Amino acid sequence: MSFMKRTPRANFNGTPKSDEGLSISLANLRIGTYGFGSSSSNALSQTHAIHETGHNNSQPGPSALYPDSWTSDYFPRDKYLGAGYYNNYQNNYLDENLESANSASNGGYTINLANQNNLVGYNAANVFQGGGGDIMSANSNLFNGALGGLRNQQSGVGIYQNFSTLGLGQGWDFLMLATSKDGSERLLQMLISKDQVIMNKFVYWVLESLFVLITDKHGYYFFSKLIESVNGYQLQQIVAKITSQPELLINASNKLYGSKSIQRLIKVLDKSPLMISAVISALSRGFDQLMTNQIGSLVIVKCLDVANTQQNKLLYDKALESFLHLAKDEIGCICLNMFITSSKGSGRSQILNVIATHSVYLSQDRSGNFVLQHVLGLDDPVFNEKICSILRGHYIRLSSQKGGSFVVEKCLNSNGMIYVIQDLLSYNRLCHLARNQYGNFVIQAALKATKRMLSPHHEALLATLKGDVATLQSGYGRIVYNLIENGVPLD
Repeated sequence: MSFMKRTPRANFNGTPKSDEGLSISLANLRIGTYGFGSSSSNALSQTHAIHETGHNNSQPGPSALYPDSWTSDYFPRDKYLGAGYYNNYQNNYLDENLESANSASNGGYTINLANQNNLVGYNAANVFQGGGGDIMSANSNLFNGALGGLRNQQSGVGIYQNFSTLGLGQGWDFLMLATSKDGSERLLQMLISKDQVIMNKFVYWVLESLFVLITDKHGYYFFSKLIESVNGYQLQQIVAKITSQPELLINASNKLYGSKSIQRLIKVLDKSPLMISAVISALSRGFDQLMTNQIGSLVIVKCLDVANTQQNKLLYDKALESFLHLAKDEIGCICLNMFITSSKGSGRSQILNVIATHSVYLSQDRSGNFVLQHVLGLDDPVFNEKICSILRGHYIRLSSQKGGSFVVEKCLNSNGMIYVIQDLLSYNRLCHLARNQYGNFVIQAALKATKRMLSPHHEALLATLKGDVATLQSGYGRIVYNLIENGVPLD
């Protein structure tokens, strides 16, 4: 970070590749139906044959994902997963039947994708809508349940022929495509259909390699489009995964595309208060680390822009704890200024008040003075008055310092100007201050401010300075002398 030089004058402002196309149509669908043991032949006979790609080989209409006789055996009526039988299903079916099915020599099993979606949603809803409790402590359970549901969907091979056409046999194939330019574009074409089979598959793979994906240039773009396309349950799964590993979230947020990905997620969660609160809770654990990184701090600022004061309470509390550390840091002072600009409501008042209280210390710190200048530049009459009042008696010393002289000028251009003028007029070596490398800028600013405000103190300043013209006519004092001789401008 480069600091302002007083001379010349400066103002503070403060991958597999396929030759085949990616058209998504019934012609390209391939639904895998598998039975358990001897049931496989019965199941297969009640569904249409699996067709290869090509319009001529496709059946004219859709068919069921599974036969009625199969569901009556394995999913009794009214016992589907979304009807409150999650625990029994998980314990009695997933752990035993699926294990035996996977080991069967003649195939696997048919997947009720609709019910699997209900399973994930049922578990997610219980976590996010449950009464009381820390959101963060629930995230791990939510993610495990959600991923469990998606794993069961993943177990059915050959769901879409498009996946095999793209070389998507496993998660690593997906990651290779998603993190390459051509591959991510091809996946986005599949995403446009918003077909739930495709969406479920994508969400499963994203959860498996989430933090690698979101920190990649092309992966970020795919992730951004995915979270805008998924349903509420799928979005809960992604949020649960991200918030269950705060350290990885913080590290990702400090990287360019990771920061962009999390900012996009926060924007998508605008209308989901519980989920955005979970993300904010996870981010707050690495508040200092994020706020001393120019890229990571953008994630915190996005939270302030999107969420309300109550949702951001954890961030405001962290800012109050760490403001002094941040203000003294070369990068942290810039990030803290961004935080202050985006702050709202009672949180904003609290942070401004604590900064004003520490005005004397901050005004003399090489980084902290930038924070104080920024607050004065907000033109809040209450806090400007407080800062100027607290700094009374320190203005002469500050005027001869590089950073402090900027702070004094900000005070001269605020509603607390009178406190500065009183200090200047009570100083019996004002002309010597006018000869100072930094002090001459303060005297110029004082003359202009008092004239602009039609203050009676303007004439008092002129009289004091003209009383020692010989001193003014050397060094930096000559700048002040020429200003007086040529007439003090209003600007």
